[in-house]
Amino acid sequence: MKLRRIFCLVPDCHSSSGHYNTLWRNHFELGVAGVVERVVFPVGLHFDWARSDFPQLSENLVSRARAEQSEKLRAQIFAAHSEHGLDAVLSYCYGRDVEQGLVTECISRGIPWINFFCDSTHQFEHVETIARVASLNWFPEHAATRTYQALGRKFVCLPYAVNPDFMPDCTTERAERSAAFIGLPTTNRVQQLGILLWLGIPLEIRGRGWDARTQFHNPVPKWRRLAQIARAGNFGEKLLRRAVWKRVESAFRGPLPDAELQSYLRKTRVLLGLNQGRDRSGVYESYLKFRDIEFPGYGCCYVTQANADTTRLFARDEEIVLYDGIWDAHKKIDLLLRNPDRAKEIGKRARQRVLREHTWQRRIAQLAEAL
Repeated sequence: MKLRRIFCLVPDCHSSSGHYNTLWRNHFELGVAGVVERVVFPVGLHFDWARSDFPQLSENLVSRARAEQSEKLRAQIFAAHSEHGLDAVLSYCYGRDVEQGLVTECISRGIPWINFFCDSTHQFEHVETIARVASLNWFPEHAATRTYQALGRKFVCLPYAVNPDFMPDCTTERAERSAAFIGLPTTNRVQQLGILLWLGIPLEIRGRGWDARTQFHNPVPKWRRLAQIARAGNFGEKLLRRAVWKRVESAFRGPLPDAELQSYLRKTRVLLGLNQGRDRSGVYESYLKFRDIEFPGYGCCYVTQANADTTRLFARDEEIVLYDGIWDAHKKIDLLLRNPDRAKEIGKRARQRVLREHTWQRRIAQLAEAL
């Protein structure tokens, strides 16, 4: 079959969350719109209540909001199907976003439902209600394959897709800074960046959430925090975080507005990606993130941790530079900074690979085949 007429649902594009609203609008909604015959987007929907950075609401209010939005979606999906004939609903939804019954009703009325979800290695419970009934589950992390396989539903493991219209060439011709990290201070990023800075890598840090006042504030009583640390066995990790914080704080240069991103990339020799997250057992594991496709697509010389996905998608140390641990990262970044011509060529080859294999033109055809 071919996917020509799509109803596209991305709740992040219908919330006020800022960065993710813009990111998924450009690279998901408009990416799909550029390669199919007809795409229908929902109107009049609001999903602030469903996003984790929105103030906590009671489960009763969440349930009511989900039911209201699902009813609006139901009317719009079936109206579009009646008028145009839909080949599928393509969504990027958490289980909290829509009623499971809406998905099953669409399928029963001949409209396949394809749901994309990332972070499946450590947040699968947030998509499970939809994953159990979707016609096709699409996820980018190879390590999550067994989890989806156990559901008995169709699935496909494919990386993210980017929209070339929002991927200008940002290959570095004349660098103003040696290396940079762009992102949030989540998981163990503070510790890893601190070690690299301590080892002498001239890193610049940009992003949101690096305010010192928020790094170590914890409203939980001290005795309870100590008990939590004892149970988790991560005292050394917390100690290291505090030990390197001043060094990390001194490398922070503030948030990076979306409008300045491309100019910033063009003037940065090496871009660092830190792609670890805790799996469902609490262990740090490297997994594929959107930045692992996005930044190589811009033509950056991108350095990130090796995992089953990054090693499968790119030629190691030729299209992106992969490290096996933070000490290896230091060695490889140092070599790249000593050889700017090699760094530039790596970025060029990465961009060619992304534009050849990881655009929506390619991905839509693969989804149709899997469906």
